[in-house]
Amino acid sequence: MLEEDEESISLTNAEELSNRLFTITKMDKVGRLTCRNSKEARTAGDLKSYVSANPFRLQDGYRPILCISPINFCFLVEGYDFTITPLGEIKLKH
Repeated sequence: MLEEDEESISLTNAEELSNRLFTITKMDKVGRLTCRNSKEARTAGDLKSYVSANPFRLQDGYRPILCISPINFCFLVEGYDFTITPLGEIKLKH
C-alpha cells in the first residue's frame, strides 16, 4: 500500500514493509477491495470490528484489514511493480 502515488518505499525497514503488505481477499460489485495484512492470522469474523474505509496511512500503524474504494486505490502490485523472492525479500522492478 502507498499513501501517495509517487511515494518512495524503504526496503530496509522490515516493520514498515510488513505494515504495507496486504493481500486482496474480496472485491464487491462496485469495485471496493477488502485487503488483509500479510501477517494477520485471525479469521474474517474476528476482523469485522477492525474494517475501516479510511485510506491507508503509515502513521496509523498496523492495520489488520482495509476496505478501499476505487478512488483510494494507491498500491503496488506483486509481479508488476515488485517481486517477492523465495527467501521473502522484496525487490522493486521500477
